[in-house]
Formats: sequence, structure tokens, C-alpha cells
Amino acid sequence: MTYMRQTARPIRLFLVFGLLLATFAVALLAGPPAAQDIAIGVVLPITGREAKPGQYQKEGIELAIQQINQSGGIFVKSLGKKLPIREIIYDDGSDSAKSAGLVERAMTADNAVAVLGGVSTALGEPESVMA
Repeated sequence: MTYMRQTARPIRLFLVFGLLLATFAVALLAGPPAAQDIAIGVVLPITGREAKPGQYQKEGIELAIQQINQSGGIFVKSLGKKLPIREIIYDDGSDSAKSAGLVERAMTADNAVAVLGGVSTALGEPESVMA
């Protein structure tokens, strides 16, 4: 009886370890969760000296995204389905230094696949360095 207890314990540990290893392997092979939308960064001067044209551009971008999403989104071949667009809007306050930093933030922290912006040369030039 004692011998059976001594041999059963390593077998149980082996089975538990094997089950945990199999669980981690399945999780790793599954990869990251599938995208639910397409993130688009938008960096515009909604305030400051260039606010008026920035607001017009913002309204145009929002209208285009709304129309695309109403038609089902954008077809992503690798997923075999359409995904909606999600805009991430940042106000650079008509400040070119702030504008470049916001473009970088949209690309890195927000994982935006594209960034729209640059209402004027003064704002677009620093943004283009990030692209």
C-alpha cells in the first residue's frame, strides 16, 4: 500500500504538469486575439489658430468613417470578414511639436494602422517624420 502511494504521487505530478504544459501550448498556438476593428489615428488642430480647418477635416473624416461602417466596414482578407473602423482623435492644439508626439502615440500606444492629420504644412511636416 505504501509503495502504491509513493508511485502514485509522481504520476499525478507528471499528469498535472503535462496538463498545464498542454494548456500553455494551446494558448500560445492560438496566437493573439483576433482584431475586432481597425484603429485609425486622427491628429488634428481642433483648438488653436488652425481650429476652423481642423474642425472641417474632423467632420469629413467622421462622415467617411460613418459611411464605411454603415456599409459593413473594410474587408480584411486574412480574417475573411469586414471590420469596422474606429477612429482615435487627438487635438494637437495647432502645435507642431505636440502634433508629432501624438502621431507617435497613435502608432505605438493605440496600434493605429494609419494616422490622418496635417491640416497645414506647419503641422504636417513634423507628423511626416514619424511615418
